Amino acid sequence: MDTKVIAHRGAHEHYTENTLEAFELALEQGADGIELDVHFSKDGVLMVYHDFELSRLTPVKGLISDYTCDTLQSIMLWGHSKIPTLEEVLLLLYQYGKKRTSPLLLNVELKAGHRMYPSIETRVVTLCEQYLSREQIIYSSFDHHALVALKKIAPDIRTGALTASSLYEPWHYLKTLNADFFHPNIMTLDGGELKALQENGVAVNAYTVNDPKQAKQLIHAGVSGIITDRPQTMLALKTEEVSP
Repeated sequence: MDTKVIAHRGAHEHYTENTLEAFELALEQGADGIELDVHFSKDGVLMVYHDFELSRLTPVKGLISDYTCDTLQSIMLWGHSKIPTLEEVLLLLYQYGKKRTSPLLLNVELKAGHRMYPSIETRVVTLCEQYLSREQIIYSSFDHHALVALKKIAPDIRTGALTASSLYEPWHYLKTLNADFFHPNIMTLDGGELKALQENGVAVNAYTVNDPKQAKQLIHAGVSGIITDRPQTMLALKTEEVSP
């Protein structure tokens, strides 16, 4: 299996995470795809930002959902970038996709489902599919209710179940979600469980894989993808692995 290298919040060793600059550099480096996080602004625009709260990366306090899109885009991040809208990132991917021979992959993490952000699943799918094919997109979330809601929109929408802790025999649980991918924290995944997941037909995209030794083991094992802060390093390892 060709293990995909997915840039976690872009190439954010060099630029502020989840910014157009970080995503563009990851694509320039040759990443197979990018991972990002989405929220609603106060006026219902899909914004790309990791935290619910703004203070870690901006001089402003409060929830991202407390501010309109225009206000959010007027706030400078510490790295002198702006918070992008999801549509701005999709346009970037669309433009880069025309330069690539293989389709780019987008992993959209929904930070919360309908209980906090009503209709976010439908809104995200509708917008993403204006720019990318359904086969290019994985929707992931720690909110597994959101994954079930996505499958109700269309059963062939691809979903990934994010987990931070170890699950007992996760392949059984994933069937209840009808999830297409398992997105475990690399710290909770061992070789025996990975083998069992693969034997049960579960595709694995592990996060956040930054250690070259771990990455080599995963690539050799043929995981579906590695989600990493260091896309350029991981791409070089993948090239080493497939070289004769």
